[in-house]
Amino acid sequence: MNLLPKSVLKEFLKRLALALGSVLLVYYLVIFFDVLDDVLEYRASLHALFRYLLASFPQALAHTLPLAFLVGTLMLLVGLSWGSEIIAMKAVGIRLRTVLFPVVIVGLLSSIFLIPWNASVVPVSLQKRWVVLNADIKGKKSVRLISFSNVWVRKGNNTCLLSFYDERNREIRGITCFLIKKDTMKITYLAPKAVWKNSKWFAPKGVAIFWNREGVKEQSFKNLGFDLGLSPSEIDDRKKPPQQMTYGELKEYIKDMRAQGLKRRDLETEAMGRISLAFSPLIMVLLALPFGIVNPRRGEMLLGIGKGILFGFFYWIGLSIFLSLSQKGLLPAIVGCWLPHIIFGFLGFRMFEAAE
Repeated sequence: MNLLPKSVLKEFLKRLALALGSVLLVYYLVIFFDVLDDVLEYRASLHALFRYLLASFPQALAHTLPLAFLVGTLMLLVGLSWGSEIIAMKAVGIRLRTVLFPVVIVGLLSSIFLIPWNASVVPVSLQKRWVVLNADIKGKKSVRLISFSNVWVRKGNNTCLLSFYDERNREIRGITCFLIKKDTMKITYLAPKAVWKNSKWFAPKGVAIFWNREGVKEQSFKNLGFDLGLSPSEIDDRKKPPQQMTYGELKEYIKDMRAQGLKRRDLETEAMGRISLAFSPLIMVLLALPFGIVNPRRGEMLLGIGKGILFGFFYWIGLSIFLSLSQKGLLPAIVGCWLPHIIFGFLGFRMFEAAE
């Protein structure tokens, strides 16, 4: 790497660290005051508060890193403009894209870093934060969250396999129950679904298989009740929300839903969005490049920073709108998750070419 790009990269990393630290501080102040009421109400220890704040770090970093790249890049370019370095580089024929290329590479590397971070680290940390909040701060009995597909439950002599829980329709899809007495299989119940009615789960239809010494006998049934020991509200309390599932768990959960004939665009958008949102730092760098190149003699420094931050704000608004449309099924997930990145990234690059 030539001396000039290396020097610019060093200055950029300093400003990026300053911007990231500042944004993280504001973010943590919001988190602190948000949880402070619970800490005071339940008289939680400082150690529990520290664990909660520590578990919040992965999500805080994922949320603040794109903004830090936007502000850090703007600070770098405005600083170069203020010191007339950009004018000097243009005078000797040095192209800005050559000098700023390492900055773009850092944005790209950060985006690549955020892919596994968003896919696995953030969901696990959110689950840990939930446990700390409910068990350590509120003093509730800790309940292990599960994705609630292919779950075994036992109540009395019945042992049941629940293939999938549809929280929207409050139905259990795919039930297999075994009635076992004295270590002997007596009856196997197979039902495509069960609905919650009169404080009990009822299967509208299904098949009962009777096991005895004379042989196996099948008999159809209608509106058969099952006592699973779980109500829909209890399932909702134990069911791991999609935000706390790792990317692999979420994809498996979506696969189980499709096997039951269900399709959830919001979950497909959630899964793809974790990958696409990882590229926000790179997009923020591209958006900041054209607005950081200003003429200090015209007093454009603050105006350039303001325009860059405003354009970044438009990017987030546009991304939120596209994601919302995709979650509601009005746009394919791939369009809602990736089109805003392509549009704003292309606009930033074209405006930088014009400013250069």
